[in-house]
Amino acid sequence: MANEIIIPVAENLVSWLTGIIAALGGVILLYLIFQSIMVYINRKKEKGIENINKKLTRIEELLKQLVKKS
Repeated sequence: MANEIIIPVAENLVSWLTGIIAALGGVILLYLIFQSIMVYINRKKEKGIENINKKLTRIEELLKQLVKKS
């Protein structure tokens, strides 16, 4: 008689836990995809900033040369 009560409860518990684990897996997968996209975007931005920094350094050098001439 006790087995008749425990088995359905255990089946419900297992199915509930399986659903929770599947939901967490989906959330983790979405988080990883989002982070991968953010890493790609940040690398692209970093390269752009480095390019701007090089140009600013060149402008500074040109301004220093201009000041020395005058």
